[in-house]
Amino acid sequence: MVYVIIYHITKIVKITDKYSLKLQKIEIIFYIIYIIFKIIFVICATLPINILTFFTHCRMILSPYQSIFIIADKKAYATIEKTRRSVMIVLIRPEETRDISQIYKLNEAAFGRLAEAELVDALRKSDANIEGLSIVAEVNGYIHGHILFSKVDIVREDKSVISVASLAPMAVLPESQNMGIGSKLVRYGLETCELMGYPLVVVLGHTRFYPRFGFMPAVAWGINCPYGNESFMVYSRDTGLLQSAAGTVKYPKPFSLLN
Repeated sequence: MVYVIIYHITKIVKITDKYSLKLQKIEIIFYIIYIIFKIIFVICATLPINILTFFTHCRMILSPYQSIFIIADKKAYATIEKTRRSVMIVLIRPEETRDISQIYKLNEAAFGRLAEAELVDALRKSDANIEGLSIVAEVNGYIHGHILFSKVDIVREDKSVISVASLAPMAVLPESQNMGIGSKLVRYGLETCELMGYPLVVVLGHTRFYPRFGFMPAVAWGINCPYGNESFMVYSRDTGLLQSAAGTVKYPKPFSLLN
């Protein structure tokens, strides 16, 4: 139907040219068409990319007037891709058995090595595993991000031990980074930790990223990391808990895979 409409539009343009109507009127008509198709483009931005093939055909039909009708040029494609990325629907949820192989490949791709992927598998099978705290970011049925919280112990000066959650690792596919997926995973994970009885979380990570979620230098609360304190941080909304948690974190055996 749309092809027929466009065919008749081109016929009208040829007729108007034949009878020498003012070019300005033709330009106005095609500008209106341009606006209509631009709106349709934005609406279709989240649909499969083969939808764009139709608009390319439209451009071919109107090729004598492509200086006016510029919908399918490179700039338009760039705009569509940007729109697709900005409206991408991300589902944050606990991992399921069917996700395990994708999670492994995701961590390998994100870190460029197997160590973190092997760590996730090892922690999943260990006593440090916390059911429900291996969390994924799903986009269109594929896993684009993953975050894992596992159980670690803090050994205090009096040799008493408290169990807390450790955030490690977190990974996002290289092509999906800088799109807010990591932030969504962290926020969802911290909320879930608190609901599951782990109000204190430690992380060894980027000092410019994690503080935006409430992480603080752990050494300021007397909490030490065997791998160094420079990038070691702690999260908790319970000041009293932080004050009573001074000690050294003891990581479970699977973390030796990162050495």
